[in-house]
Amino acid sequence: MFFQDAEPFEKAFTEQKSGEVYEGYIDGENMSPMICEYKQTVNFIPTSKEYYYFASSEDGSTLIVIRANKDWSDNVISGNKYHVKGKVKKLESKVINVIDDYTEYLNPGVTLKSVYYLDLIYEKICALRIINGLLCILNIALGFAIYFSHNKKLKSVLVIIMTVTVIVFFGLSIHLLEIK
Repeated sequence: MFFQDAEPFEKAFTEQKSGEVYEGYIDGENMSPMICEYKQTVNFIPTSKEYYYFASSEDGSTLIVIRANKDWSDNVISGNKYHVKGKVKKLESKVINVIDDYTEYLNPGVTLKSVYYLDLIYEKICALRIINGLLCILNIALGFAIYFSHNKKLKSVLVIIMTVTVIVFFGLSIHLLEIK
């Protein structure tokens, strides 16, 4: 995931293949403010928010959907180039419905590619999944250390550490379950 070869960013406007990574530069004037904030929940408990933006091709004829951090377009200055690297993923139907509401505001002749989106935070999510896996391994090791330890003070310290890591593990797991 981290070392996957990237296609030129310009190809994202003409052909998007799920799983492909696109990398390049985009001009600040071709980026939109946030168009959609999508809340992820587990049994009505909010777990995360996703933020979607539009990016247009150099000629302005094609728009693609981009998922990025909340403040991705806040400090955009027209004329400056910004580095983007993202993985193409399929949009959920709920998000497609919200984004399709914007099509009536588009200029005639502008094409919106709204089946896929370019995920600019996929590397962050991969890193969180690796951290979650390492927490799981740490919890197993702590369990064995507690089981085989004969020192009561050491056992109590290990139990406290394991309790904290289990809470972090489950919190991160719930957060990652909803992010695709």
